[in-house]
Amino acid sequence: QGDPVLNGTTDHGLIVLAAGLLWDTRDDESFPTTGFYHEVSLRGGLGFDDAFQFGYMGLHAHARNYLPLAGRYLVLAVRVLADVLFLDPPFYELTRGGAFFPSELPGGEDGIRGVPAGRYAGRIKLIGSFELRSLFWRFTLFGKSMQIGADLFFDGGRIWAEEDVL
Repeated sequence: QGDPVLNGTTDHGLIVLAAGLLWDTRDDESFPTTGFYHEVSLRGGLGFDDAFQFGYMGLHAHARNYLPLAGRYLVLAVRVLADVLFLDPPFYELTRGGAFFPSELPGGEDGIRGVPAGRYAGRIKLIGSFELRSLFWRFTLFGKSMQIGADLFFDGGRIWAEEDVL
């Protein structure tokens, strides 16, 4: 029909507004053993150049829970993340998620570990992970406190190209 398949391929400006709720009860940001981190956010963007180009909306939900099985020696971490884009998002938003802390999804360090960032793109992204974490050895090296641990994890996810699957 003559409409571009991908939005945002020409030089343009982008105005993004975001609002949401973030609730964090973790006992530690770098190695939490108890608590949770939940985020729900809504973002909207308006892309423009000489003429209006596109507008989009995004809904993001992220839940992380931490359960100590044996203190700091063994922690179960569970995470579920969903990101949905509506209307006409620019192509680069199809590989990202989140309003306050945008990250590459589903791959990359904040998504499915082992999948390269930007490899998959879609309007709907769903990610889940389970981890068993352990910090089992503390020592001092050159006057600095150090810790060694291990992490056993399983990540999975799914991408949909269109929102009509909902």
